[in-house]
Amino acid sequence: MPPTSYISLAALLVAIIALWNTYRSTKRQELIAKRRYVADLHEKWWSEDMAKKRYLVWTELEKWKELKNNSPAIKHFSKTEEIWSLDSDVLRAHARILFFFSDLNRLIEHQIIDESMTLEIFGVPQYDWFRPYFQAIRLAVKQIEPDKDRQPRYIDETQSFEQKLDSWKYRKSSKKWGLNL
Repeated sequence: MPPTSYISLAALLVAIIALWNTYRSTKRQELIAKRRYVADLHEKWWSEDMAKKRYLVWTELEKWKELKNNSPAIKHFSKTEEIWSLDSDVLRAHARILFFFSDLNRLIEHQIIDESMTLEIFGVPQYDWFRPYFQAIRLAVKQIEPDKDRQPRYIDETQSFEQKLDSWKYRKSSKKWGLNL
């Protein structure tokens, strides 16, 4: 092989290594940005405003545990009774919390936030507390509005978030037991 061929091969190798390093650096920066966004969302979740909203939703969740379909929330969402006005703090709190998790799902879907970190921070320690209640709300809404196109976005989005959460928990427990699934 002539010496110029060695030089060309070495230059090609250096270019490939530089491209690979640039690619890895870019991916690392993307991951850091996605995790930073999750951290910002976590800070927002624990803000005083969201704490008030969580408290209102949690209060209704406690009523639901005891009253089930006779709870104010289920009566409202199933339109059995007009319990809350549109400007009610309780209804706004429900919308904010439901859409918070809906938004998390969309951000994961579009790969804007880190899925694993999001599910670790907002899944088990947060969403699972509300899960049975949100499922009951979804069921109430679906019964009065079977047309998916007319249902609020949080119906499909929270269900999709739950599926992601369940898959993540399964993968995590599989790793814990040494299974590589």
